[in-house]
Amino acid sequence: MASFEKSLVVGIGIVGILVVCCLGAIFGAQVARNQENGGGNRQTAVTNQTNQSAPPAPSPTAVPTLPPVELPEIALNDTNLALLSAYAEEVKPILEEGLTVAERDGQILEAGKENPEALCGGSQVAHPTFVADAAVMDRLLTELEQVEAPGETAAAIHKPLTESLRLWGEALDNLNKSCETAVAVERDLLRVGASLQAGGAILNFHVASDNFWRLLVVYGLEAVTR
Repeated sequence: MASFEKSLVVGIGIVGILVVCCLGAIFGAQVARNQENGGGNRQTAVTNQTNQSAPPAPSPTAVPTLPPVELPEIALNDTNLALLSAYAEEVKPILEEGLTVAERDGQILEAGKENPEALCGGSQVAHPTFVADAAVMDRLLTELEQVEAPGETAAAIHKPLTESLRLWGEALDNLNKSCETAVAVERDLLRVGASLQAGGAILNFHVASDNFWRLLVVYGLEAVTR
């Protein structure tokens, strides 16, 4: 349980880091634009021409987060116990690997707090770790979708874990797109969107992890996943 809690603590700080980076970038871009506007009509014309040729920037959207769901009290029989045991065995490695990825990405995001260039792999190049981890999240999501969730776990564990994997993968995709985008406004909006998605992923990871360990304790399944 300690590794889960450590990963979650690291992950919670990701949201603040991303928001600070994004807001700082937006503020810097605004200052630069203000300076350009004061430099004369020629600079204004060039700026307008550049803006006209730039693609429309995406708008960040709200992300769903799922509230904690209490595990129902059920009378265990051999069939129920077998189903819950099988589910715990299949889900534990998915949950652990997802949290490991989040912790690894969190270290890069921590470096990006002081140096936004650390979020990319170079000039207009996506960070290779983010690219690889986005693929990992897609794989884990596919694996989770193939796991049949018993009724006692569907809302409490399976659904929030599905959301966390999906949102984290989308956050990494947006960060990678931001590195490949030359238009400052579009790049900043992609990073703001990524911060919202990462925040939703962390909250859902927390719900899924808490309920998973509660499942093991309530139904006496600790030995199954050791």
